[in-house]
Amino acid sequence: MEKIINDYINKGKEEGLTKDDYIELKNLFISTNNQEYKLKIDILLNLIYNAGILNKLSEENVNYILNNSYLLPLVLANNEQDKIRINGIDSYKFMCPFHDGHKPKFSVTNHSNYGHCFKCNTNVSQVSYLKKIENINYIDAVDLLAYIFLFDIKYENKNVIELTSKYQESVKSDTYLRFLEAGLIREINKYGASSNILERYNLILKNINRIKNNEYDSNFEVKTENKKLVLTDDMIKNTLLVNIK
Repeated sequence: MEKIINDYINKGKEEGLTKDDYIELKNLFISTNNQEYKLKIDILLNLIYNAGILNKLSEENVNYILNNSYLLPLVLANNEQDKIRINGIDSYKFMCPFHDGHKPKFSVTNHSNYGHCFKCNTNVSQVSYLKKIENINYIDAVDLLAYIFLFDIKYENKNVIELTSKYQESVKSDTYLRFLEAGLIREINKYGASSNILERYNLILKNINRIKNNEYDSNFEVKTENKKLVLTDDMIKNTLLVNIK
């Protein structure tokens, strides 16, 4: 068994580990009762999984989803509106969902899709926010983003599909539009009505209207990709895999 595990590690270093390797390792994990070997296999499984190898979407697809989705309406969907504060240029403060508190300390900057809590120092993007707030994994969070912002990924993820409507309603809400307009006015007052600011705002409006009309993004196309995880010396050094002889 140790030789088999070592062979997978060597393959990971030389060729890279694929989805097929994950399936084989999963079966190997189930078939052995040795706890030490189970631990080693589980480390490999987690490395492959966390690298997004099992995601049906290509890296290009994921990047497109991230570049054309927005953090602000996701956070709005889970916050009481009377406790939200406009803070700075195109930035908003919320009650932080990741720690107990009585003042809005969680700031979301709309144009950068970045959230930061000034109390507990939590930092989030669209994906990490959904992961934390809904207690889901990376793949589920990306799929949920695709459902919310209507990118046709050609498959149904039953783990998250039911969460879609809550966030879509926030994207289509008057509240989201009101906060966008307030942020736009502040930006224009500060920097002037530059073409970049107006272009970004108009793109958001275009996507909002598309979602209101239940239209998929016509520029999004699912692309297949033979993804591999290449194990580095640092990966091995930072896990118990280093103990494999």
